[in-house]
Amino acid sequence: MCKAITVPKPHMRNRTSYLCTVPNVMDYGRILVYLVAVHGHYNGMTWAMPAAIICNGVIDDLDGKVARALDQCSTMGYLVDCTADILAVMANTGCIASAALSSATLSVEVKWLICGGVQLYALFFIYWSALATAIPNYKGNHHSRLARWYYGTLAGDLILYLGMQVFWCVLYMYAADLHRELVFPVLVITSVIFALKVSVEVENVLCLVDKVMDKDRADALAQSISASTKKHKST
Repeated sequence: MCKAITVPKPHMRNRTSYLCTVPNVMDYGRILVYLVAVHGHYNGMTWAMPAAIICNGVIDDLDGKVARALDQCSTMGYLVDCTADILAVMANTGCIASAALSSATLSVEVKWLICGGVQLYALFFIYWSALATAIPNYKGNHHSRLARWYYGTLAGDLILYLGMQVFWCVLYMYAADLHRELVFPVLVITSVIFALKVSVEVENVLCLVDKVMDKDRADALAQSISASTKKHKST
C-alpha cells in the first residue's frame, strides 16, 4: 500500500512565503499606516489619525476573509493580525488622549474622562489579546444572541466592527477640536455601537478565562494523579 504524500500549501513551503501571505501583507500595511499616522499626529497633521483609523478598520475587516478565501490561514497570520490590532488600539487611544490633553476648549473633567476611558480600554484589549493568543479558536467563545449576530452575520460584523472604528475616528476629532459640532451627534450614536461591541468582547474574555481555568484544573488533576501513582509505586 502506498503512503499518502502530503504536500505543504504554497504559503508554507518556505519562510518568506509564510511571512508574506496576502493577509499578512495587508496587516503589514496597517502597521505602516499607523506608524505614519502617529508621526503625523505629533507633527500637527490632524487628518492623519482619522484617515488611519478608517483605513485600518476596512483592511482589518477584510484580511481574515481574504485569508480564508485564499486558504492562507496560519498561526503566523494570526499573530501578525494580533500585533497590528494591538498597535491600532495603542495608537488610537494614545493619540486620542494626547489630543484631549492638548485641547484648548475641553474642560479638565472631560479631558481626564476621555483619557481614563481610552486607557482603560487599552488595558482591557491587551489582556484580551494575551488570552486570545493562549487559547485556540477564540472567536468561538460566545453565547449571547448579540455575539452570535456579530460573529455569524455580515451585517453584525459591518455594523459593530466598522461602527467601532467610526467611534474612534469621531472621538479623535472631538478631542482634537475638529468640526466638533458636526461630529458630536455621530459620537453619541456610535458610542452605543461601541458599548455593544465591548460587551461582546467582555463576554469573549469571560469565556476565555473559563477555558484557561478548566485547562489549569485538568493539568492540576493530572499532576495530582501522577504524583499519587508514583507514591503508590514507591511503596
